Order: sequence, then structure tokens, then C-alpha cells
Amino acid sequence: MNFEEIQKYVRPEEWSNLQTFLAELRIAGILHLEEHLELRVSNGYIIALNIFKQIPYLPETISSFQHLTHLTVRTSETPKFLDTLSKITHLDLAGNNLNEIPQIPKSTTSINLSYNNLEKIPDHILNLQIQDLEIRGNRIRNIPENLPQSLIRFDLKNNQIRTIPQELFEIPHIYSINIANNSVHELPELPENSSLFWLFLAHNSLTTVPDTINNLNALAWMDLSNNTISFLPNSIGKLGRLQVLNLSNNEIREFPDTIRLSALRKINLSNNRLKAIPPSIQQAPKLEELSAQSNGISSIPKEIQYLKQLKFINLTNNNIKRIPSAIGNLNALNALYLSNNHIENLPNSFQNLSNLHTVSLNYNTFTHFPPQLTTLKNITSIEIAYNSIPDIPAKLNSITSLKSLKIAGNPINAKTVKTKLYKIPYVDLRF
Repeated sequence: MNFEEIQKYVRPEEWSNLQTFLAELRIAGILHLEEHLELRVSNGYIIALNIFKQIPYLPETISSFQHLTHLTVRTSETPKFLDTLSKITHLDLAGNNLNEIPQIPKSTTSINLSYNNLEKIPDHILNLQIQDLEIRGNRIRNIPENLPQSLIRFDLKNNQIRTIPQELFEIPHIYSINIANNSVHELPELPENSSLFWLFLAHNSLTTVPDTINNLNALAWMDLSNNTISFLPNSIGKLGRLQVLNLSNNEIREFPDTIRLSALRKINLSNNRLKAIPPSIQQAPKLEELSAQSNGISSIPKEIQYLKQLKFINLTNNNIKRIPSAIGNLNALNALYLSNNHIENLPNSFQNLSNLHTVSLNYNTFTHFPPQLTTLKNITSIEIAYNSIPDIPAKLNSITSLKSLKIAGNPINAKTVKTKLYKIPYVDLRF
């Protein structure tokens, strides 16, 4: 940072304050701090002072910066004099290993206390008009019921939370809640809430989802992955504004056949115990990504044909034996992953997938190369390794878009194939 350049934009008294502040830290042994400072100036005053280097303490001269609105401090000693900065709105004290938090200016609306050593949310913070409160990576066990009613974003990821009070969901303008990576085992009865947009509860100990989940009627993004949920209420299908739903790595055996997720774009059901995809999937017409690998799914419902915006399907590692001809109606499909199943052939309609770029059919039961794959004019990658295919058609050479062909682990004459498929840039023939 060129301090001489900054001097041109800072009032003389403010520049003097900055020099005094740096001089005091030099006495404490902190040299070249200028290289670890980020400053922002407005009307000749320093309004943002972000210190990204660890300092032993915050000098009292910080009080001279009376126009500061944004402050970042990295110090292992509880900083003093913060309450003298009456215009502070954004305060970042993350990564300091602090056991306690000092008095904070009443003007503060955004606080980051992540990665300290806190066991509770400081009481004096609860009395502020905080909108953005981030306290990741501490040792907090409880969420107080009297949270600021001004909260918009609340982030307690990586703590030791076991219960969530209903009052959190009653905050009138709460927009984002992140309590992932905790020990939450149950959600409260959820009240009507028309503001909550993001809900992150991944990596907890949840076993159920409450029937009242549909009361969160503005919810657009919900992550409940990596819990032990085994049952989903029908009411989850009534979240009409939900766009992204992650339920991967749970113990779900059945997805409700009452899906009415008209705004849903992405759903991840991977690593559960599902036996089927419900036909009501057609009630999610905006779906673009469907991931359900590593379940026990035995078939693909023909109703999938109504998902005209579907671009990505991953059903790897299931028990699928047959692909329905209805799949040929998925004109937007770009990528299809069906490895580790029991598929023997492809339907003729497969050749209608004109926008398909990637197809993965490794570890299935093909005994011949599917001729439908030779008609895909925009395909760039074909994986059909570890099947029982004795020969590869030379017609693949005519697909100019094809860049990668993986056919390892098939009983193929490698020398013959290399000669036949000389136009394809990458051919994997390993056994």
C-alpha cells in the first residue's frame, strides 16, 4: 500500500492520527503494518480500517478515528475503546481466540465473531440492532430466545448447538439461518414466516422434519444433508418457492408422492435408502438438476419426460435395469450419469438427446456398444468402461464433437480400436 498516495486524499489531522496509531504499534514491535492494512477514505476521513495482521493489542489512538464505519482487528487481547467509535456499523473480530467480547458501539449492525473461544452469545450484543450476526467456529451451546428482532442473517455454523428456539423463526425479517455442523437433534414447531430464504442445517443429528416445514413459505434454499433423517412429511412438497433442496446423506426411504415444488431447480437425494423416484416428480417443471446416486432405485419413472428444463441427471450406483423411452423427450439434457447399475441397452429414443454432452455408463451389463450413442452429434465425452463390449463402431470417428472415449475394462482388441478410432483425441483402453 502506497501511503504517500493515500495522504493526498486524507485530511491533515486524519493523516496525523494514522501516523500516531502506526507509531504506537511499531513501539510494540509491529513493523510494516502498512502492508497489511486496507483503508477506505470518504470526504477526507478514514471510514474503513481493516487490519489483517495480528497485533498485540488495539491502541487507544483508535478512538481518534471518529468517522470509522468499518473496522477489522486481529488481536489476541480483548480490544478496548471500541465503544468510543460511535459511527461503527461493521465490526470484524474473527479469528482472535477471544474468551470475551468488549462493549460494542450501539451503531453496529454487522458483527463477525467467528473462530474465537466463546461459549455463549454475549448478552450486550442482544441489546443492539444487529442485522448480520456471524459467530462460526466457537463453543456456543445455546441460542438465546431474546435474539435481536432486527436480525436478517444469523450464522452459527461449527458450534455445539443442540436445540433451536422457535423464537428464531419468529424474527420478522430473518432472511438467512445457518446452523450447519452442530448437534441439533430436533427442530421446533415452525411458525408462519414469510421472510426466511436460506436455511442451512447440514451436518447435525436431525432424525425428522416437522410437519410445519411448509410454514416457511418464502424458503428458496434448504440444506438438510448429512443428518439421519428417515422420514419426510408430505408438507415438504408444499414449499412452492423452494429452488434448491439438499437431502443427501440421510436415511430417507421414501420421498413423498405429493411433490408440488413448482419452483424447484436442484434436488440432491444422494446416499439415502430410496427405492424409487416418485412419478409426482413431474410436478417440479423447472427442475434442472436431479442427483440421487447411491440409493436402491430400480427404475426411472416415465413421468420424467415432463421435466423439459432438466439438464443434469446423476443416478450412479443404483439398481436400474432399464431406461424408459420417455427419456428421449429431455431435450435440454446435458449430462447423464448412470454408472454402476444393471443396464443392458438403451432405448431408441436416446438418439433424440441432441444436447447431451456427457454420458457415463461404466460398470453396467452392456454386451454390445449402444448404436444410439453414435448418433449424438454434440456428445463430447462417452464413458462405457467395465462392461462386456467386444468391439467399438468406427462410426464414432464421424462425431467431430467427441473428445473423450473411456472403454477400459472391456474385451476389446486395443490395437484394432486405436486404428479404428484415430480421430478421437483421448481413448482410454486400460484393462
